[in-house]
Amino acid sequence: MHPYNAINLTHSCYLITKELNQHPSKFKSFYRMSLETYTMLVSIVGHHIRRKDTNFRMVLSVEEKVLIILR
Repeated sequence: MHPYNAINLTHSCYLITKELNQHPSKFKSFYRMSLETYTMLVSIVGHHIRRKDTNFRMVLSVEEKVLIILR
């Protein structure tokens, strides 16, 4: 099992991405997209998928939502 997949069993994909951000080649192999392209995608769709927290739930960030879709 790849170490990133082992981490994924105990942590969210967003935490893994913070680590992968330091290694652009690993980010690209994991998500099949460069970090620059991911950042551009978040800026394009961010205002369409952004939500507000309520008293009943905390929302996922735009970055987390995009990563879930990509994964």
